[in-house]
Amino acid sequence: MGSNQLEIIFSCGQGEKNTPDSGYRLLAKRLRQTWAVESSKNIFANDLLSRCRLVVFAGSQKKFTAKEFADLRQYLKLGGYLVVLLGSDETVESNLNHLLEEYGMTVNSDSVIRSTFKKYFIPKEALITDGYLQRTTTSNNTVQNQGGFLFPYGSTMKVKSPAIPLLITGSACHPMQKPICGFYADPQSPKGGRILTISSVQIFHDGFIEKEENLTLVDRLFGLILAEKLPRVLPDESDVPESEPIVDIAEIASRVTPVLERFGGVVYGSGNSSGNGSVGSGNGSGNGLVGLGNGSGNGSVGNLKRVYETDCDAPSMAKIAEVLQAFREVGAENEPLSLVAPKFDGVYPSMQPAVYPPTFDDLPRPQLEMFDFNKEFVAGREKLNHVVLDHRNADDLTVYINKITTALSLGPQSIPPVRTEKELLEHVAMHLLNFKSSVTLAVVRQ
Repeated sequence: MGSNQLEIIFSCGQGEKNTPDSGYRLLAKRLRQTWAVESSKNIFANDLLSRCRLVVFAGSQKKFTAKEFADLRQYLKLGGYLVVLLGSDETVESNLNHLLEEYGMTVNSDSVIRSTFKKYFIPKEALITDGYLQRTTTSNNTVQNQGGFLFPYGSTMKVKSPAIPLLITGSACHPMQKPICGFYADPQSPKGGRILTISSVQIFHDGFIEKEENLTLVDRLFGLILAEKLPRVLPDESDVPESEPIVDIAEIASRVTPVLERFGGVVYGSGNSSGNGSVGSGNGSGNGLVGLGNGSGNGSVGNLKRVYETDCDAPSMAKIAEVLQAFREVGAENEPLSLVAPKFDGVYPSMQPAVYPPTFDDLPRPQLEMFDFNKEFVAGREKLNHVVLDHRNADDLTVYINKITTALSLGPQSIPPVRTEKELLEHVAMHLLNFKSSVTLAVVRQ
């Protein structure tokens, strides 16, 4: 390395869409807190590789030449560090996988999606909460929660020795438990070259780097590759959980060996079987049970794979000539099959149209208070007549006066609070006096 050593350089001349000036501004800002960060449109010119400590290729889409690959190999031999961000979309255009395969890492052309919804609506924006392979413990020997990170628009990787996996997809993403981050360190020299590969270009993009614990992931990954001494304990291939294939039940069920039932209760299957009502596959025999392979049909299973028949679906034209010869020998006409109308047995009685329309119960009438509208909307003179007729022989003068006052509708604001018979009569007399005086004045004015 030269005396004017640069720490981190982003390559911007290999078709990268994201640079420290656009797309990776927050990433460059975070790295500048600890290291010096620059960018270059031609990383292979002006002897930059010999003067920089770490080179970042983020989504390179142009193909590298053989000389450029040779320069990168020499750079790694001299102790240089590489960080490669490569997704499934970039693997089609770039040939960086050819270089990574030499160090035990390959980025696949698939996609990682979240199989269950949690916080993010787009499935390719996968939230991984159990993606760290290296577990950190506290002083009480308890596993520390390292937090989840957002893995957007990424793919899986193949990681084998001498490289080691660092991150996996976890149990809530598909594909499950697959590596998404690989790390290579020169096993010959502790100061040899190192490569950090992440199978997502958008993971440190400005739109995703501040979500979840992605900023913490930046500090951990760049801190690991730029560390003076690597940790003593690092994860390896054995730490990756083995993937458990899911059986396609519908596909297997369609391949079960067909069984034909004949007269006498005897069931015949494929293979040589014997017994009463037995199903044999291979040389099995039994009494009303299933014999598989060389099992004796008493509940023992010899070879379960012989139950599934894969030859039934294979098309074959070998018997066509024999069938045509049989038609000629029998004298039957070789005509195309005609459509036979199916006849279905009706389970329910036949339906007949109804003669009369169906009757439905009416809804109950609304529960309203009963009012005598004739009594409520009758004129005042008629109200007085009704009161007089109803109380002609009434002995209670108080009730009669109250009824008369109510029928006159003098207004609630003019009725005195204490309704004695004397006051009511006085109130009515005052209204009559006022009415007479107003009429007299009107006549005088005229």
